[in-house]
Amino acid sequence: MRWWCRARWLPAAVALVVVAWVAALLSAEQVVPFPTLVGPRVPVPLPYLVCAMGVAGIVYGLDRSRSALESTAVRSIALRDAALVGAVALACTAVGVAGAALGTPVVAGAARVMVAALGAYLVVRVVARPDLAALAPLGLLTCTVVVWDPSIGPGPWLMAAPDDVGAWGLSVALFFAGSFLLVRPPLRWVTPPGLRAGDGADETHHR
Repeated sequence: MRWWCRARWLPAAVALVVVAWVAALLSAEQVVPFPTLVGPRVPVPLPYLVCAMGVAGIVYGLDRSRSALESTAVRSIALRDAALVGAVALACTAVGVAGAALGTPVVAGAARVMVAALGAYLVVRVVARPDLAALAPLGLLTCTVVVWDPSIGPGPWLMAAPDDVGAWGLSVALFFAGSFLLVRPPLRWVTPPGLRAGDGADETHHR
């Protein structure tokens, strides 16, 4: 367990998440003018950007898992990683809900951004290039903002109202999709009966 905590850079990663939340709470009233592709600059709450960057420590720790040693480990490292990501997402959601109940609804939106950011990282890590996955959290928020036309609505998905049920549903769905990809067993290539190894990769099947 201690080896896993050190490998995942856990103390520093958790500390970075806490710092991000403190900064988000202190900047709850501040916005950043962000350029878009469809109109003038739009006001993006600063806590959204801070929380999207706050997952950098978690992402860095998970990136350290791509090693030959862990791929042959007996214990399920992936389950521990999923538990870590789930705990962070749950804690962020709890902070967001509490902040909204205390009269600062923007922190609920920041929590939604962090949940979606973690999910985006996990999905990109598996289905695209792992070396680009670290850019996914902030990239997801940026791509959402640049297509925002404030003249036709309050904002798409992550820019929707903090209590928008549909936006929360999309973020949670993205997170669960990433978590599933994290813990699913890797594909294993097997040789069909009667075929010698090395006879041709095109005749092999995966389980």
